[in-house]
Amino acid sequence: MTRTRLGMLAAAVVTVFGPVALPAVAGGASTAPVVRSTASLPTLPPGSRAVGATPDAEQLTVDIALQPRDRAGLDAMAAAVAEPSSPEFRHFLTAPEFASRFGADPTTVAAVRAWLAGAGLQAGPTATDGLLVPVHATVAQLRGAFGVGFERYRLP
Repeated sequence: MTRTRLGMLAAAVVTVFGPVALPAVAGGASTAPVVRSTASLPTLPPGSRAVGATPDAEQLTVDIALQPRDRAGLDAMAAAVAEPSSPEFRHFLTAPEFASRFGADPTTVAAVRAWLAGAGLQAGPTATDGLLVPVHATVAQLRGAFGVGFERYRLP
């Protein structure tokens, strides 16, 4: 499998298992995170086949998706900027403006980053929109931290 396809597959795995909700961490407990699917499993193209588990030493970069602080406000703004009759039509926010209005609360980001460090994972800089925390780790580290598996597939 080529690196590009592996990267796409890794992104699909994160999409399937993200976002990661850490309610206990935000509340001060040190329990494992809750990993839940936000969508049904992706449909693989006909002719795809499983070729086995991803090696434990494989390095991956995955994104931890955080909940926006004002989901209803974000939904309303997204609808307004897309509606031609709205006075907000095409009046987009900069990434820092978006982060200040809708990005995850800074205490939540700090709690997630602390949990990741405690799980032995290396977190990169939080995205400028305040909703993604990249993590660079091995498959074994990710499996241990989140209790998920990684499989390789050969695409046609």
